[in-house]
Amino acid sequence: MTVNESEWLITSDRILEVAFRVDLPESHRGMWLLSYLPTRLRLTREQAVVGMTLAEIVLTGQLDETDELLPEIAHLYADRLGFTLADIACMLALRSSSDLGCEVGCTSVQGERVG
Repeated sequence: MTVNESEWLITSDRILEVAFRVDLPESHRGMWLLSYLPTRLRLTREQAVVGMTLAEIVLTGQLDETDELLPEIAHLYADRLGFTLADIACMLALRSSSDLGCEVGCTSVQGERVG
């Protein structure tokens, strides 16, 4: 698992999701967006790194492996973003299914429909 960080962009060498810094003249200046979360959500840099790491765990099938601690870590990471692990997995699946023309929806912890 490799998450690559720069001043403006956080990427992965294993998945297509990305985090980028918002630097518009607004109250959210210097905050971060994750490609798979709703665009209205602004994150700290630490949350963006956590979100990228979590996306790698989910999308590369690492939750299916025998590591007993990884699911607990994944749940903690999702909680740091304000979602459940199921919500994160659903949003990531939604992005993948949109490439296939599927229409699937999820409900966030806050009860809002995402996707």
